[in-house]
Amino acid sequence: MSLVSVIIPIYNVEKYLPKCLNSIINQTYNDLEIICVNDCSPDNCDKILEKYATKDTRVKIINRESNGGLSAARNSGLEAATGEYIYFCDSDDWIEEDYIEKMVSAIELTNVDIVLNTNIMSVKNNKIEPFEWIKYPKQTPEGEFLETEDAVNRSQVMIWAHLYKKSFLDKYNLRFPEGYIHEDEYFQHISKIHIDKLFCFQGSPYYYVQRSNGIMSKRTSKVLPYLKIVELIIKFYAQNNFSDKYNIKIFNPQIFNIIHTEEEFIESKKLLNYIQSVKLTNYNCTDYERFIIEILEKSDDIKNFYKNVGKNIRIAYMRKGITRKVKVSVIVPIYNVEPYLRKCLDSICNQTLGEIEIICINDCSPDNCLEILKEYQRNDNRVKIIDFKENKGVAIARNEGIKIAKGEYIGFVDPDDWIDLDFYEKLYTKAKECNADLVVGNVVEEYENGAKNSLLFDIVLSEVLKNKLYFNQLFFVGLYKKSLLDDHNITFIEHCIYGEDRLLPLMASFYAKNFQCDFSVYYHYFRNSLSITKKRKNKIIMDSFMLSNEKIFDFLASQSITKENYLTVVSVFWDNMLSFVLNLEDRFYPEYLQWLCNCIIPKICEDIIKELPMSKDLLFFFGHKDYNGSLNKIKVYHNLKTMAMLRKRVVKNG
Repeated sequence: MSLVSVIIPIYNVEKYLPKCLNSIINQTYNDLEIICVNDCSPDNCDKILEKYATKDTRVKIINRESNGGLSAARNSGLEAATGEYIYFCDSDDWIEEDYIEKMVSAIELTNVDIVLNTNIMSVKNNKIEPFEWIKYPKQTPEGEFLETEDAVNRSQVMIWAHLYKKSFLDKYNLRFPEGYIHEDEYFQHISKIHIDKLFCFQGSPYYYVQRSNGIMSKRTSKVLPYLKIVELIIKFYAQNNFSDKYNIKIFNPQIFNIIHTEEEFIESKKLLNYIQSVKLTNYNCTDYERFIIEILEKSDDIKNFYKNVGKNIRIAYMRKGITRKVKVSVIVPIYNVEPYLRKCLDSICNQTLGEIEIICINDCSPDNCLEILKEYQRNDNRVKIIDFKENKGVAIARNEGIKIAKGEYIGFVDPDDWIDLDFYEKLYTKAKECNADLVVGNVVEEYENGAKNSLLFDIVLSEVLKNKLYFNQLFFVGLYKKSLLDDHNITFIEHCIYGEDRLLPLMASFYAKNFQCDFSVYYHYFRNSLSITKKRKNKIIMDSFMLSNEKIFDFLASQSITKENYLTVVSVFWDNMLSFVLNLEDRFYPEYLQWLCNCIIPKICEDIIKELPMSKDLLFFFGHKDYNGSLNKIKVYHNLKTMAMLRKRVVKNG
């Protein structure tokens, strides 16, 4: 068994201390050292500690010479600790008898530096009930890993809900800030910013006693102590350049809601000036919080601040939302993407372009996506939720978003992707400068292992610069004028679960009178291993793909288009149809090739067919029923094409 050092800071808690100590001494996990730090407690805590130390040799007492507060007491315990793991327990709380055993099992099983137990019970006025988690509401026995940003932004700050590896704390010399209140806020940032993953799980209960005479309840000002610890956190980020790497929520601007004195106002203004002086911009505020900051920034004194706030700042914010002109409507269809949704929404809610609406269509998602959406909506009145009671598919979801969109322009983000924070500001600015109907941004593939790739997208987008009709893929990087979509009835292909998005960008680029590109800003396209695009063997997927192509060729047939442009578009879709066959099961080859020859080739002009690769060969193979020969020829063609694209990239990069 690994030794666990349990550190208990003690001050004026003689009423609660025995229950706390009993719960620790009687743990099913025996290999403990119980470090009790007496912070000059004025009551009988010293006598209680001596009694327990006599009965149990694991109890060690540190008597501080002067009262230093929670941080100093915990730091004293850390200096004395010899265990492999560190656990902090508050002296007025208690834990279930197998609490530490489950914490150790979790950290050893996952081999992370910190684990967080989400099973917290609130004890108030002798009433015990589940503690209401705000940042991390999910409490599931199987657990969940949070990566660095989410570990800092989403997980709770309570020190006593965590178990730490001592080697990790020592490696970064992590200690509590002495002389400050909200020391757990600071420790949350300086510890979790160093980890790759945090493991959250529902272990045995921690009983959190909320006292009316506790330290937090005795403060004369709630604003000033918080501002001091926030300044310390900002200094930490500025000195270590973490804010450039991560999108971290460093503080909660809603603290400005409760400014009551001139001193609180002055110190709040100083904090904002300090944030600007260190050029800390990436601190993840909601639109509502930015609204509060704007009011504080434009207020000259406390009286002016009260005048700008009005009777209720939330009502003022809601009124602004009603009167604000929407420049861009961002449409997000949502289904079973809980692990990715927050990152997506954070990237949209924190856009530098504030005049947006975020239309989220919950397509009867079976996980906790709806709860996440409601959480974001509470903090940002730009978030609109459409909640389908039955699953209708991504095409219908996006089309519903288009119907209710109020923005001058419309953008689309898939819920497992994310965008640069200035994505829509740059595209919208370009659109307005050029009076464009459609503006296209850049894109990069993001993989689960952290790798990035833009090879194929670079080639596609380079062709888009030559001819706008090459923009018949990558619909998500486009910013579309709403009148363009409405006037030409441009929508996604409904009842089509694969390829539903291929007609919209083609029609939009075809009808766009002014087409522009800005490749300085990126859409991050996440290659999710569970994505439907990975499951092309399904008959339903094949049927949907075939339907989408028939719609595309029907549209082309109905338009007056030059031979050159026609060949441009047909070549892209033809190549796409040939590549699709490579992922089919053998039993689908005959049906798919028959469809290709009978339904698609007849819709293509004969002189165009001559310029398409393998179209005549396919007809020949279809006539002789030689499907394997067709497949082998397609494979050869695509191998040669891939090599040609790679050579093109090498030449391009010198």
